[in-house]
Amino acid sequence: MRYLYLYLKINILNYYIFLLNDHKTGFTLSKKIVKIINNNSHLQIKTRTFYLFWNKFNEKNKYIILIRNPKEIICSGYLYHKKCKESWAINKNKGYLEWWIKNGYFTKQSIKDNKKYIEISKNFSNPVCYQDKLNSLSQTEGIVKEMKCAAYLTIIGMYNLILNAKKYKNILILKYEDLVYNYNNSITQLCNFLDLNNSLTKKIRVNCLQHNLIYQKNNNNITNHTTNKDVKLNRYLNYWNEDIEKQFTKLFPINLMNELGY
Repeated sequence: MRYLYLYLKINILNYYIFLLNDHKTGFTLSKKIVKIINNNSHLQIKTRTFYLFWNKFNEKNKYIILIRNPKEIICSGYLYHKKCKESWAINKNKGYLEWWIKNGYFTKQSIKDNKKYIEISKNFSNPVCYQDKLNSLSQTEGIVKEMKCAAYLTIIGMYNLILNAKKYKNILILKYEDLVYNYNNSITQLCNFLDLNNSLTKKIRVNCLQHNLIYQKNNNNITNHTTNKDVKLNRYLNYWNEDIEKQFTKLFPINLMNELGY
């Protein structure tokens, strides 16, 4: 019976569902939510990480795109990379995308299309590891550095992805902020998009609640990788200043924030 169930679970749909996320856009949170949905339904949502490499859509499939305020991505990345244990950040001459490419995570065509970004990513920890670079700079300098490195790839990828996604109807764009501060409505919206019934939606909301940051804060159980320990909306304002804004305006498209809905 178990094998029959697994067979039916795999073959019940004639289309695929993909979650598209990226570094510091709720990568860990979204994977946990998808895992709970998969475990409690007939669905098998597949996760694709790094927006730059997955900017192609098929009208037969469904796509969930998780986005985040670009300024929060920058500040969260800066704070996280100053203390993280990720190999590319703590070892010199390690490529940011090296592991993913070596393990065949991207298609050959997407690697070819993103060659210039891959070349950029090779220099983050060259010749000094990225973490040491950040810790040797002032706060403003470090945030600008993050903006031009890891966060840059995420934000440019997110911008290009959303511009393309707006041409399609089979795509749900979810904001990370809504999953935190508007939890019930955002999970319900997600389940409706996936055509899950009310009973299952309620069950998923309950099971996913343990991963909501406000819930974790209220229960003194904030995860270690979370940089916004106070779960403050627009936390980036604590770090942002005129110099950072000037660099942000120079680096990114003028319509970036509007296109993303921030």
